[in-house]
Amino acid sequence: MPTLIDCQNRPVRLIDERLAHILLHPEMVGMEYRYHRYVEAPVST
Repeated sequence: MPTLIDCQNRPVRLIDERLAHILLHPEMVGMEYRYHRYVEAPVST
């Protein structure tokens, strides 16, 4: 289980349940290498 650092410098564990939720979104499949960027510097839409 990878630990990422969020935009407020806090550790965030990417647990299997959360990863499964992320992968329910077809646009996120194959984007695993970018997860740390999204956690470190989120973009509001």
